[in-house]
Amino acid sequence: MFREAESRGGRIILPLLVVLPLGLNLLVTFLRVEPAWPLTPWEPALLAEGWRLAHGLPLYETSTQGHATHLYGPLFTVLLAGLQSLFGFNYPAIRLVFVFLGVVTSFCLAAMVSPEIRSWRFLLAVVLLLSCNLQTGLSFAVSWADMPALLCAILGLFALLQRGKEIGWVRGLLGGGLLVIAFLFKQTAALAGLILVALWIFSPELRRRGGFWLWLPLVMTWATVLSLAVLAPAVFHQIVRVPSSIEIVGGRWWEGMAYMLRGHPLFWVCVGLAIAGFADVRKVENLSAWIYAGVGVVLVSAWTYAKAGGYYNSLIPGVLFLSLFCISMFDAIPQSQIKAWSGLAKISLAVAFVVTTMAGALEALRLMGMRHGDGYYARAIGVARELGGSVICPEDPSIPLLGKGTPGKSLYFELDFASLGGGWPTEPPARIQADLQAADWLIRIQGSYPTVLATESLGQSGWVQVGIPGFDQSVYSFWRKTKPGEPGAVPAPTRP
Repeated sequence: MFREAESRGGRIILPLLVVLPLGLNLLVTFLRVEPAWPLTPWEPALLAEGWRLAHGLPLYETSTQGHATHLYGPLFTVLLAGLQSLFGFNYPAIRLVFVFLGVVTSFCLAAMVSPEIRSWRFLLAVVLLLSCNLQTGLSFAVSWADMPALLCAILGLFALLQRGKEIGWVRGLLGGGLLVIAFLFKQTAALAGLILVALWIFSPELRRRGGFWLWLPLVMTWATVLSLAVLAPAVFHQIVRVPSSIEIVGGRWWEGMAYMLRGHPLFWVCVGLAIAGFADVRKVENLSAWIYAGVGVVLVSAWTYAKAGGYYNSLIPGVLFLSLFCISMFDAIPQSQIKAWSGLAKISLAVAFVVTTMAGALEALRLMGMRHGDGYYARAIGVARELGGSVICPEDPSIPLLGKGTPGKSLYFELDFASLGGGWPTEPPARIQADLQAADWLIRIQGSYPTVLATESLGQSGWVQVGIPGFDQSVYSFWRKTKPGEPGAVPAPTRP
C-alpha cells in the first residue's frame, strides 16, 4: 500500500487515498483560515500580548496591578510580536503561518520514517500525518504554540536520531538547542527529551550511538527552568508554577484516550497485521524502544488534555505517534505479500485509511460553527474609535487596542488564571471588575463561547445597552456606563 502502484487497481485506489482526505482537509482548513475576525477568545488576546511586547511592555506580569497573560512559553509571544509587526491583526495571514508550520512538520516527520520521497509510500505518509489537523479540531490553523514547538522538537529529534550515524558535538548541541527552543515555545515540548531518555533506556543500539547526547536535551531543559527561576522569576511563575497548579479532571483523561484510539482505526488494523505476522517487525529499527516511547507520549497527551481547559491540540503528539506506528508497520510488510492479498483485503485496508484520515471532519465542521466574532468586526473597531471616553472589551482586547490604541485585559486569560477546582469562577475576576468600574464604554461579544459578563449584573452596575445601527444581527453589542438618571447616548453610525 505504501509502495509503488503497479497493478491497475493500485493506480485507481492510491490516487483516491490521496485526493479524498487531502481535499477535505484543505477545504475545511481554508474555511477555518478565511474569516477576517477572531474565531476564539484566545486568538485576539494572544496577538494583543505580541503587541504589548513589540511596544516595550513586559513579557509577563505577576503584580496585582498588571494582567493575566497566556501560559505558553516566552518565545511564543516573541513570535506573535514578529507576526503582528509584519501582518498587523490580519488573522487569515497569521493563521496561514501556523498552517504552513503544520505542513512542514508533517513533511519532516514523513521524511524521517519514509526517506524515499518520490514514492506513493511517502505521499500517503504525508496525507496520514496531515490528517492530524482534522483529528485534533483543526489545530494546524489555530494561532497556538503547538506548531512552532512541535516543528522545533521534530527537527531536534531528527538531528539526534539520523540512522546509522554517531552523534557528534555539533549535532548534539544543535538537537539539544532545538529542543530547548521547543520548550520555550510550549512547555509540554519537554516530552521530546523524555522520548530520548526512553530510547536510551530501551535501545542498546541507540544507547551506543547516542550516549550522553540523548540525555543532554533534558538536562539543558532543566537548566533553562532553573535559570528562569533565578533570572526571570515572572517568566518562571507564568510558565511553570501557574500551569502546574491547573487541576487534572480525571474523566477527561479517559475521554482523551478514547478520542485518540477510536478515531484511528488504521492503528488497530496495523496492530492486527503485526500480531498476525504479516509485518516483519524485525525490519523496523529499534521498534520496541519506539513503542515504549510512543505509549508514554499517548499517555502524556491524554494527561495534558485532561487538564482543566485542555483542548484537542493537546492530543497532537499522541495522534502523530499512532500514525507513525502505522507507517512503520506498512513499511515492514513485504511487497510480495501485499500483491498476494485479495482485492477485498486491499479495499478494506484502503477504507481504514480513508476513515482514519477523515475521522475528525464532523467535529471540525462543528467547531467551525462556533464563533467569537463576525463580519462586523471592522465596524466594531470603527465604533470604538469614535466613542468618547475609555472603551473596554474584555472578551476581545483587540477591539479597544485597534480602536483606541489601548491594550485591554482579556477576560479569558483572567478566568484561566483564576480557575479553581477545574472550573472558572462564576463572577468576573477582580481585575476585570476594576476595569468595568473605571470604563465609560463596554463592548460585549455574545458568540459561542461562555462568558461571565451577565446582562443582569451589568444592569445592576449601571451599564445600559445602546443600540448601534447595523449591529442587530451581530455578536457585538455596545454598553454605556451611566450615572443615576442619565440616559444612554448613541454615537453616530460608522461605515465599515
